[in-house]
Amino acid sequence: MKKTNRGVILIGVIVAMLLSALDQVFIIATIIMGAAFVVVLFLTEIPLRRTTQNAMVEAEKELDTKPNIAEKPEKFIS
Repeated sequence: MKKTNRGVILIGVIVAMLLSALDQVFIIATIIMGAAFVVVLFLTEIPLRRTTQNAMVEAEKELDTKPNIAEKPEKFIS
């Protein structure tokens, strides 16, 4: 009768189980990523801003309404 080392067999079984688990994780992740890609293809595109003209006008108005500290510093110092 041939004696086998049980520790070597046990490590071999553990390695095989881990490899199988990693394969399953990557396969499931690939399926989820593929489904997400298909969903993204059907999403409608919503434009953030139609033109830059309106944003520039609003920025100019905002800058004009803020007080200019350099012109009258004594007004802001208490």
